[in-house]
Amino acid sequence: MTIEPVDESEEERRQSLKDDVAVGLEDAEAGRTTDGEMLFERLIAKYAKAGEPGQG
Repeated sequence: MTIEPVDESEEERRQSLKDDVAVGLEDAEAGRTTDGEMLFERLIAKYAKAGEPGQG
């Protein structure tokens, strides 16, 4: 669960988004990335198993 302030202004939301983008760019520049195809293959496999009987 995440809790976000209700009274956040448009400027605060904009700054938060800019901060998140900056972190993502820093991660990319540092090589902390995941191949998109591999990521989606893992997600598909994970959620396919979740639909099987006895998997929660």
